[in-house]
Amino acid sequence: MKLKFTGMKKLLLISIAAIVLQACSSGKAALEKGDYDKAFYKSVERLKRNGDNRKANNVYVKAYDLAIERHLRSIDQAKLSADVYRWEKIAERYQALNFMADAVNNCPSCLDLVSAPTYYTIELNEAKYKAAEVRYALGDKAMQQGTRLAAKDAYFHYLTANSLAAGFKDALEKAEDARWEATIKVVVQAEPVGIRRFELSNDFFMSKIEEFFNDYNRKADFVRFFSDEEFQRTGLKSPDQVLLIGFDEFTIGQTLLKERNFDVESDTVVVGKQNGKDVYGKVKANVTTFRKEVSSAGLLDFRVIDPQTNKILTIEKFPGTFVWIHEWATFKGDERALKSEHKTLLKNRDLPPPPPQALFVEFTRPIFTQLTGKVVNYYKRY
Repeated sequence: MKLKFTGMKKLLLISIAAIVLQACSSGKAALEKGDYDKAFYKSVERLKRNGDNRKANNVYVKAYDLAIERHLRSIDQAKLSADVYRWEKIAERYQALNFMADAVNNCPSCLDLVSAPTYYTIELNEAKYKAAEVRYALGDKAMQQGTRLAAKDAYFHYLTANSLAAGFKDALEKAEDARWEATIKVVVQAEPVGIRRFELSNDFFMSKIEEFFNDYNRKADFVRFFSDEEFQRTGLKSPDQVLLIGFDEFTIGQTLLKERNFDVESDTVVVGKQNGKDVYGKVKANVTTFRKEVSSAGLLDFRVIDPQTNKILTIEKFPGTFVWIHEWATFKGDERALKSEHKTLLKNRDLPPPPPQALFVEFTRPIFTQLTGKVVNYYKRY
């Protein structure tokens, strides 16, 4: 029986064959391009699946020797360089050699082709320790500059030192000291609601703001927000910045009442029976709907000040609006003519507008989103 292939099937078979061929020869291609590490790992994977793969054998033997030779040569060159970070690069090379040794030991067929791989554990640890010493010294040097940006650099140097050699000296303690020096200390002050016509409290709004700043403090490395009382406990004379928040405008509009009167009818209502069957007829009703609205609006003043110079660093006004709406209805006529939305409104009764404090709280909700977005965007530069 002969198999016939359509053009699409032939194309699919050719594509599959090309992929298989590329997979089988990818180790050799990497070797020819001088990517010895890639060629080595590709050949190891082939030999794990098929230890008798001759192409993989040849690639493996060549790539193994060439990769090791290149890493060792790079280590010798780095030791003679003046690069301040040379010990980190040396550690990376030793780590690469150890990874190669692990790969060989996890491939039985590979062990038959070359002698037992060499581990450079002692050399790696020594390089990491020397690299940690360099980072630690760079951290100390940066801290001596006495600037916030230098302290920020020192923070990362100390952390890197500890990551290279866990528990290295007092690197973690110094990292925390450096972070404190690099941190912008911001005191948040809420000005009283200065709107004479209403007795208003911004406690709800400030409670939400406090939650936001507490969460921000847990996530940010180099910005810290304080209340006046919290900052006094730090023992510092003055914050780096003062963030002022205050409502400088709030209005409540007149109560608007909209009334609409209209007739409704339905001709699918059963109005009786005749000969045992339902008789449908038309029923009517007159509906009056009421819509009461009260609009409140205002502005939040946001500004950041340098307390040393009283210079305004940034300022913005955030508008907010809230419209309270209440709807209800009455009707005359046959209730069966009413639609579901009319029946829902019939359940409501006329209500007085909320007090100014309730309207004020609602109007601050959209402002909260604007304010927190501004804070995030402004302080991400630090």
